[in-house]
Amino acid sequence: LYHLNGSLKQRATGERLHKLISTHPNGYMTPQEFWELVVTCLCLRGNFYAYKVKAFGEVAELLPVDPGSVVPKLNSSWEPVYQVTFPDGSTDVLSQEDIWHVR
Repeated sequence: LYHLNGSLKQRATGERLHKLISTHPNGYMTPQEFWELVVTCLCLRGNFYAYKVKAFGEVAELLPVDPGSVVPKLNSSWEPVYQVTFPDGSTDVLSQEDIWHVR
């Protein structure tokens, strides 16, 4: 994670998101495991999705979601939304506020 300062890139080590993706993406994965899964999903499925778990309005965890359980769509305002089928069989339509999509 970097800040652009004119044409100079600087690591954004003070950002909460930096800590999240570089040291503790969620409660059960190391950063290495998380990024291996991201790359594997991109290579095999073409997409990676993670549910943004929030606490006090800030993203606290990124929980991977099986790409086969997500159907990306555009809503009536032409904004991306994601129809997610959860392991219990329930479905929900989530916005970019709740899903991190890497393609």
